[in-house]
Amino acid sequence: MADEKIEKGDDEEDDEDVEDEEDVEENEDLDLSEGDGDVDMMDEMISDEEEKEEEEGVSDEEDSESENEVKPPAPEAEDIYGRKINKTTGELIKFDPAAARRKLDELDAMTSDGSSTEQRARVDRAVNSIINKLSDAMLVKSQQAIAELWANSSKNDVKSALHKFLSKALLAPFRLQDSLLTTYGAFIAMCHSMISSEISAHFVEVFLCDLVKSVDDEEEPDDKSMENRLVFTAMLVVFRIIQPLILVELIEKFAQNLNLTNLFGIRTIVAYAYKSLKRTSWPAITEKIDTIAVEFQQKPISALPRAKFLLEEVIALKKAPPAAIDYTIFERQQKILQGLTKKKGGSSDSKELSMTLNDLLHAEERGRWWIVGSAFRLPEQGGNGLLASSSAHQKQNSATTFPPEVVTLATKAGMNSEVRRQIFCSVATAEDEDDAFERLLKLSLKGEKERELVHVLIAMMMKEKTFNAFYAELLQRFCEFNKRFVITLQFALWDQLRDCDGLKPFQRSSLAQLFQHLIANEVMPITVLKTVEWATRSTLLTNILKKLFIGLAKSPESVLRRVFEPVINAQKRAKFELLSEGMRVFWHMNLKDVPTYQKIDKWIMESGLD
Repeated sequence: MADEKIEKGDDEEDDEDVEDEEDVEENEDLDLSEGDGDVDMMDEMISDEEEKEEEEGVSDEEDSESENEVKPPAPEAEDIYGRKINKTTGELIKFDPAAARRKLDELDAMTSDGSSTEQRARVDRAVNSIINKLSDAMLVKSQQAIAELWANSSKNDVKSALHKFLSKALLAPFRLQDSLLTTYGAFIAMCHSMISSEISAHFVEVFLCDLVKSVDDEEEPDDKSMENRLVFTAMLVVFRIIQPLILVELIEKFAQNLNLTNLFGIRTIVAYAYKSLKRTSWPAITEKIDTIAVEFQQKPISALPRAKFLLEEVIALKKAPPAAIDYTIFERQQKILQGLTKKKGGSSDSKELSMTLNDLLHAEERGRWWIVGSAFRLPEQGGNGLLASSSAHQKQNSATTFPPEVVTLATKAGMNSEVRRQIFCSVATAEDEDDAFERLLKLSLKGEKERELVHVLIAMMMKEKTFNAFYAELLQRFCEFNKRFVITLQFALWDQLRDCDGLKPFQRSSLAQLFQHLIANEVMPITVLKTVEWATRSTLLTNILKKLFIGLAKSPESVLRRVFEPVINAQKRAKFELLSEGMRVFWHMNLKDVPTYQKIDKWIMESGLD
């Protein structure tokens, strides 16, 4: 009888409905007499229907509608890749790898009218003028001009114009000066940190993809455009726009087609990014150099005199940087950039672009997760077209626990507290200086525990047989981050000087180089030596001071004037008279043949006469 009720229409008479309801009640009585199991089943069905009506707000009139009613189709929309998705749920409906390119072409066609062409020409003229006038003195004004264009013009036009005209400058058939290429790198770094990383990401993608295409070409004529581009690529790493890993991948591309041009390219990249690679990726670089040397020697071209010379230069990079490159140009520009970004409210420690060279070369089909925050996997790669968050890529490198061998090493190194072990393991497992700095900040140490950062870094540095500038750079980062680390580091250095007689020879050498790095980079003032007892110093302390001053003597004159300002300036010298006289006596006794300190002594005397 219940089935008959369902088949009846809404237009039946009320008396028939009453009869049906009575029949249903009779059937329910019969079901009750058959057993408790059916009662439970009926109760569950009724409760389920009541819950469904409460959740969906369905009225009794809607319950009487036909069950065969056709639901409207799901509303469709396009995502940023041009794929068809359900507008309500966001689920993928249709996957087409070429949809993103078609959508971009449609957008380009929509902006091809006269007004957009005129605006694009205006942006081109402005960017061309900025690049032509770019110099150290114009860095700030150039960055401000790009920022204004970025805010008031099409962002795509600004990115495209910047790449077009800067690449045109780099493609000059003559060798550009290192100072100009360094300025270009600093300019892109300012745009990256002070305007938008979208600018640098677009430039890096197009620039490096073009460079990789040229690597696959046959032997090129002896023009300097390739060398300009390679030096500028190294500047992208020097100014922390891209990760050093990209250079390792680029060297692999060169090694796949070894000829004189590509061997020269490997030499140029490693030489100009030497210090950055030395600090972050040196084991991988030396391994690549060994492999390249073996492979190149098997080629007939290796018998040429130029080939032998190039190969010797590449192998020599394993031991020391080339003397022909003036690295002070890069360091000075880094200082300028750091000061400008802090003054203008930017961040000198802005995050490097985290994509790899492989990501750039396959950006068309895999997406640009470094721009939009996510990328999709192609079906042939095992995915189903769904979004894969870039955070999943980052989680591969983040570990909640440290490897057992690293924890054991921390214990052997004397890290006898949980805080010191955490600091040690965080630094030991970091990929580079930036990664170590971020990991240590995430520990959120306070007070006395925070001061352990400095002591552990110095202890780790002292454990290594040769001086590792990584620890000096990391200490510098913390001192620039907050002044309280400067005070902690100063007291730690005084303790090391006081106990220097108990140090091993390699530890005293590392300590001297640490002092030299911190003073030359103006992290610590020269007055940090005010605790030295110049008249009663030991022989071992004398050796440390000699290495320190010999290292400082290699600094440019402008740096030396700033470093020794407290003892050169007559007014300031009154406060550090013992330090000034002690250093002068030390120079006369131990460094009388070093012209640098003869000059500084002359400055002090001239200042005293004034």
